[in-house]
Amino acid sequence: MKSSITYKFSLASGVLLLLIGGVAVASFFSMRVVRNKTELIMVTSIKIQRLVFEMNDALNDAQRQEREFFRQWQIIGLDAAQEKYIVPFNQKIDYLRRISDELQVLLTSKGVSEKWYKSHSHLIEYTDKIEDYDYQFKEVVRLVIDLRNAQNINDISDNLEQKTAIICNTLFDIAAQEVEEARFEIKNTSEKMTLLLLLAVLATLGLGLIIINLFKFALQQLEVEQEKSEKLLLNVLPKSIAERLKDRTEIIADNFENVTVLFADIAGFTQLSASVSPTILVKLLNEIFSEFDKLTVIHGLEKIKTIGDAYMVVGGLPEPNIDHAAAIADMALDMQDVIQRFNEKNNSDLNMRIGLNTGPVVAGVIGSTKFIYDLWGDTVNIASRMESHGVIGEIQVTSDTYLLLKEQYLLEKRGIISVKGKGEICTYLLKNRNINNESLIQENEKVMV
Repeated sequence: MKSSITYKFSLASGVLLLLIGGVAVASFFSMRVVRNKTELIMVTSIKIQRLVFEMNDALNDAQRQEREFFRQWQIIGLDAAQEKYIVPFNQKIDYLRRISDELQVLLTSKGVSEKWYKSHSHLIEYTDKIEDYDYQFKEVVRLVIDLRNAQNINDISDNLEQKTAIICNTLFDIAAQEVEEARFEIKNTSEKMTLLLLLAVLATLGLGLIIINLFKFALQQLEVEQEKSEKLLLNVLPKSIAERLKDRTEIIADNFENVTVLFADIAGFTQLSASVSPTILVKLLNEIFSEFDKLTVIHGLEKIKTIGDAYMVVGGLPEPNIDHAAAIADMALDMQDVIQRFNEKNNSDLNMRIGLNTGPVVAGVIGSTKFIYDLWGDTVNIASRMESHGVIGEIQVTSDTYLLLKEQYLLEKRGIISVKGKGEICTYLLKNRNINNESLIQENEKVMV
């Protein structure tokens, strides 16, 4: 189990404090050797501290713009959110780049000891880490732009361990420079140098704690944002697929031998759309589909997509489930209940056509930018035909699905229907569940006659 970023940072902070104490003790015995260099080091230390605090403020501002963007874009619109939050975010990133450039100049100057520079030369890569943070945020923004019409969106994971290493190294730099500040005091106060050195060490420890707390808070915020990004990705893809997508080297495509696919379409929605405003229309559709989304969680199903007022869901993948047909049947019946409650609440007259089919499918991720998890195969096509050739207010199923449901659900035989490209198909209507099993079996045996 991976340690959290906060735990890693706390551990690094403890080591850092030990290093500060060790450097302070060593400086007490070596102060005469470095006396000629202390004035330059002090000036450099002050500049570095100023830049570090400015960088922390700029980072906080950038994170604030990032959080506000994700909080507001669905409310004020994507274009307005980009103008209001992404532009200031980019300005803060540019400001961070300028500060970083100044910091790199100082870290490579004569004001930093040669020994320190040789042991911490990797700090020169700090600019690349800022670019990485900027790139990963913009990847999430791009995902939001690509999937702006989806109810539940999803992200791209941050390389938090690298960020932890960067911040810890930066803190070590600051602490080391503060120790050099203590050495600077020796130049003008030789009689009281022991006392002043101890005071400087205490000041270093105090400032180090303040800086640690500032960066610890910043890391906690980054951890929260990283979790939000993970949720964003999981709203677009199944969890197992999202994990594979992060490290994929090949196209994700899997065969599933036996799943059940559901297609549903709201009858009467087209007429409703002509009588209400677009805002109200989307609000009503969102209300219905949000309830459907809750049902997929309750029944352990995978929502595939929505197209207009059509809804597609599957049972039995990406994680196998032997009861996929029953779960889909329960979902279909519950969807009818949702529509009924909606009509009672809104004094409307909506209804649904629902089609089910069971069989093999291919499932995978398509696209490189606007990617989506989708299904292919005759099973999917026939399920769609069951909906489009169905009866308003009914749940039409194929014989393959019927065979899996007949012992638990009440079904009526509709008969043979002609489906373009598929020929004649025997279909049934799913009516109810939870009745006496013996009576149910007898009823369904009559259907088979």
